[in-house]
Amino acid sequence: MKRNAFTLIELLVVIAIIAILAAILFPVFAQAKTAAKKTQDLSNAKQIGTATQLYMADYDDNTPQYLWPEFYTVAARVNVYAKNKDIWRSNSSRFKEGSYNFKQGKNPFAGAAPGFITNPNTGCGSLGPSSRGPANYYDDIYFPLDFAWNDSVGIAAFESGITCQGAWWGPTANAGVDNGMSGTAGKVTDVAKVVVWSTFPSIGTQWPGGCVDGTCDNGASIGSPTASFWGSNYKGLYSEGTNLTYFDSHAKFSKFTQLHPCKRETCTDTNGLRTDYKAWGFSWASPSVQ
Repeated sequence: MKRNAFTLIELLVVIAIIAILAAILFPVFAQAKTAAKKTQDLSNAKQIGTATQLYMADYDDNTPQYLWPEFYTVAARVNVYAKNKDIWRSNSSRFKEGSYNFKQGKNPFAGAAPGFITNPNTGCGSLGPSSRGPANYYDDIYFPLDFAWNDSVGIAAFESGITCQGAWWGPTANAGVDNGMSGTAGKVTDVAKVVVWSTFPSIGTQWPGGCVDGTCDNGASIGSPTASFWGSNYKGLYSEGTNLTYFDSHAKFSKFTQLHPCKRETCTDTNGLRTDYKAWGFSWASPSVQ
């Protein structure tokens, strides 16, 4: 007698085979998707490096000034040469406004809008007036940013004590790596090793995420919640690592274990000299990373 349908046993076997194949293939697809995102992000990092070089070429090899840690002010200046706001946001970021904009404007410690985000329109060297205003975090001037500027590069000004914001908005005065000098007055030993941008691989004291182990670099706990930002085990957006842009404009992926070899924000060798990624390529760093 001719049969036109599966028996129950046959149907269950087919379903089981499909489930097994799905269990095998879905992780592979996820890894392929992550790899594709990492590659796209790496391309963005390279474009950002090229734009940064073009900026410095126009300003006597000086890097842009900024008010620490408002690195979107650096991005706004450099993007004049990139002409593409989309490259500054990581495709794996969970913050539509960008991790740095969120960190400065919308974290629980910032208070009401615009939080810690400074008005881009000042009396000295302004980025221009914002039609969106503080209630919208000046988002027509500051675009979403997931790339962090390496604060070892250049000379950052702090908000307290500033009498004229032009002192840090100005494109060249006291700005950056002039004659190979860093913000700590140390010479650059290798431009191919100095990191200028990274997709925010910070740990430890990067509030409001708190400290990875509940203890800050100075030994004092900052309290709860310690994992409200990236999470207590954050190690980068891609395969426990991140994409880096270097001073000579090349870009490369690095694992978390290279960025923070001691699993803390600031790492040192047995002589107390820095080994973490923010020190690479400087004369004041450990000889192992110069």
